Amino acid sequence: MESKELKKMSRKDMLVILLEQTKRIRELEDELEKANEKLESKKVVFKNAGSLADAALQLSGIFNTVPLKVKEWTLVLFFSGSIFLINSIYLLIKSKKSN
Repeated sequence: MESKELKKMSRKDMLVILLEQTKRIRELEDELEKANEKLESKKVVFKNAGSLADAALQLSGIFNTVPLKVKEWTLVLFFSGSIFLINSIYLLIKSKKSN
């Protein structure tokens, strides 16, 4: 709003605008607080997870549901196998470098 428009407004109208803006600021502050709480909970999951795969599994909630669906077991087995394979390759390369 331009200053000319503000000068033409009555005090009552200005107070209404001020109250609306104050309400909007409170709503945005509440929204920001909720978003920060959600972010903190995700940070805790990542901090407690041993690896990225563990974090992904924890965030997806696969271990929170019983019994697991076939699709979820497939994911768990795939990631477990992938991690085992990567670790094996790493150890193989490491042992060849040390020889």
